[in-house]
Amino acid sequence: MRVRELSVLSTGGLLVLLLGLLPPVMDVFIVNVALPTLSADLGGGDTRIELVVVGYGAAFAVMLVLSGRLGDRFGRRRVLAAGLAGFGLASLWCGLADSMTELIAGRVVQGAFAALIPPQVLATIRAATPRARRARAVSWYTSVSGFAATFALLAGGLLLAGDIVGMSWRAVFLVNVPIGLAVLAGIARSVPETRSEAPGDLDPIGAGLLAVVLLAALIPATRAAAAPWTVPLLLVIPVAAMVLWRWEIRLATSGRIPLVPPELVRTTAIRRGLLLLAPFLAVGGGFLFAFPLTMQDGFGFGPLAGGLATIPMSAAFFAVSFAVPRSLARFGTATVTAGLILQPIGLALILGVLHGMSVTPWTVAPGMALVGCGQALAIGGVNASVMAAVPAEVAGVGGGALIMVHQGAIAIGTAIVGTVYTTLAAAHGHAAAFSVVIAVQIALALALAAVSGFRR
Repeated sequence: MRVRELSVLSTGGLLVLLLGLLPPVMDVFIVNVALPTLSADLGGGDTRIELVVVGYGAAFAVMLVLSGRLGDRFGRRRVLAAGLAGFGLASLWCGLADSMTELIAGRVVQGAFAALIPPQVLATIRAATPRARRARAVSWYTSVSGFAATFALLAGGLLLAGDIVGMSWRAVFLVNVPIGLAVLAGIARSVPETRSEAPGDLDPIGAGLLAVVLLAALIPATRAAAAPWTVPLLLVIPVAAMVLWRWEIRLATSGRIPLVPPELVRTTAIRRGLLLLAPFLAVGGGFLFAFPLTMQDGFGFGPLAGGLATIPMSAAFFAVSFAVPRSLARFGTATVTAGLILQPIGLALILGVLHGMSVTPWTVAPGMALVGCGQALAIGGVNASVMAAVPAEVAGVGGGALIMVHQGAIAIGTAIVGTVYTTLAAAHGHAAAFSVVIAVQIALALALAAVSGFRR
């Protein structure tokens, strides 16, 4: 796919793009720290609380597969502006919600518009950044994305503790409005318009089938306990996945560019990398759902203290992310294995604090720092290895598929782990429930480490 570079992206333009990237990525997790407060204010059981998180992630994942194509066809700056405007309006909807139903609906719309933003940011960086600065700019994109995800809990805690003009939990949504307006003004001045000279088809049928697969996994994960009739929906997954696969092959053989090109799945490094990454991100999403609930409802900390406990993880992730390219060049996929080993060591330290020490942001700090280091090495290493194996002619589609796996795995993992966690917390307490989450995460990371030596 050939891309026409209309002008050069300046350093100021890059900073504007990275600022625009923060809200949609942070909003995957920022609401987690506000869940106890908004639940007390709006009511709703554990399932509806999960849907506040999962609804956003599911809409994000489904729309991601179309987002890159929309930018290719209609112009990336134009689609980015539409995404920012829609995201800001949906954030206003969430911030003004008077019921849990209104909030969940607003989160779904917010997630759909959020999906328009990251692919346009990454594609613009690739299309409009000079080759000499492109690798550095992409590394900044990766680092800011990871930092935003881990920094979100602290940001949410600060907003709740500040309680600006009595907004309480509503501030975590309303803060997106001024940020969005600032970025919209910035991109109009400093971000060039780029588009593909040969845009692929939008493939709405493929997107619809993918949505069916995700919803067939998410609905039972969040509703099985209250509505056992949803469990048979799991049988839809293999059927819809098979239909999707055959449809994508049909598009590819007809000369069109499918939503998920079959050559991506057939490439060993890509297939193994995504199979490694998906479960790792799934349990990681569950951890970030359970951690603030444990700190607040289990140990009585306020949102700010719970958010402060995540600083070591955020700082470690951000710092280590910049070392991943050099580590991959020198050690190859041993970088990923090291991350998959470091993370369980950090989790074990946190588990030890839960059962042997007084739990404070300071006592969990060493473990959280190691978790951040491990996540940066594992996620960054897999991302780089997968993208290196993506054929150049489908690089944009491959990047979109990678981001889709990120968001889909986090949404499904949050739904499953969240259901298990809230059920166990009600029966045995938050510390015991969080211990189970950590133990599962340790076991999975070590199992993945044992099979992580995939070739680039």
